[in-house]
Amino acid sequence: MAATGRYTSEAIAKELNVSRRTVTTWKGDPEFREATRDARNAWRGKAQHEGIADQDDRLRHLQDLRTRLRAAILERAKANHERAFGAKTGLVCVTYKMQSLGEGQGSKAIAEYRIDTNSIDAYIALQEAAALEKGERRQKLEHVGAIDVHVLMKRINAGRQRAVEESLKRELALAAGAQPGA
Repeated sequence: MAATGRYTSEAIAKELNVSRRTVTTWKGDPEFREATRDARNAWRGKAQHEGIADQDDRLRHLQDLRTRLRAAILERAKANHERAFGAKTGLVCVTYKMQSLGEGQGSKAIAEYRIDTNSIDAYIALQEAAALEKGERRQKLEHVGAIDVHVLMKRINAGRQRAVEESLKRELALAAGAQPGA
């Protein structure tokens, strides 16, 4: 608990059923501090190489999501017995609206078909995330107004360079003017 840094001495004392003073004494002990530091470093090392930090693990999860999404689309394709164009692809969704037949006549369900663009977008996003993860694509640069970030940084650096050069010129001019006989 002490190694996480998320618990106060009071919380640790309460959890372990000891006094706060006991926890404070422990925290002052060099062996305890070393053990706490070692536990924290072990967790950091593990966190840097496992779970979400592990590229293979991230790719496995992306693949799992892609497989599940594809399975849902294919199941919908099997279930669709509609006569709408594309219904057998699994990318067509049907919703029903109730339409009144007139006063006292009741109502009937009218089928409305649409392409499931949300599933398509999710599928494409998974593909792009995997390509980014593998280094096959680079993330698009953000734009500041109409100026590319890299162009903006080049302009800033060029301005800094000009300022340094101007400053050096002024210093040389002052030094040349202060020299006797110059």
